[in-house]
Amino acid sequence: MIDNIVTNHSNFSHIVWLKAVPLKVSLFVSWLLLNRLPTRDNLLRRHVLPIDEHLCTGGCESNEDIDHLFVSCDFFSSISYVICGWLRISSAFSWNLIVHLNQFWSLGSFSKNMCLVFKMLRLAVASIIWKERNRHIFEYKGEHIFFHVRTS
Repeated sequence: MIDNIVTNHSNFSHIVWLKAVPLKVSLFVSWLLLNRLPTRDNLLRRHVLPIDEHLCTGGCESNEDIDHLFVSCDFFSSISYVICGWLRISSAFSWNLIVHLNQFWSLGSFSKNMCLVFKMLRLAVASIIWKERNRHIFEYKGEHIFFHVRTS
């Protein structure tokens, strides 16, 4: 189990570069796990955004970083918990993205094929969250538009 733990770039290459995952999703996840995405905290650190534009686009009044956006944001990360409900997975996931991914990818004693499905599903969900976050910034121009996920 230790060799499946993602802690740095060399340890997650077997997860990111899955043949069944489109290249653009693999590239996105690689940037995500390296904390290279242009999240508000990274843009502030690079002096691209003004200091007062640090809050999450989801309207939750929290600072936007990868842990918040992909794991703990009430608005954007809620899709992850809906999917866990669909899969009938119940777990107390960490609010640290790397730990969360390790927990999700190591769930139970599923078959190798099912574990591959879990990995691909989590990569797809992260990609969808990022696309929706960008849509909020660039298409909705700061308006708070809610998307709804059907739970049944």
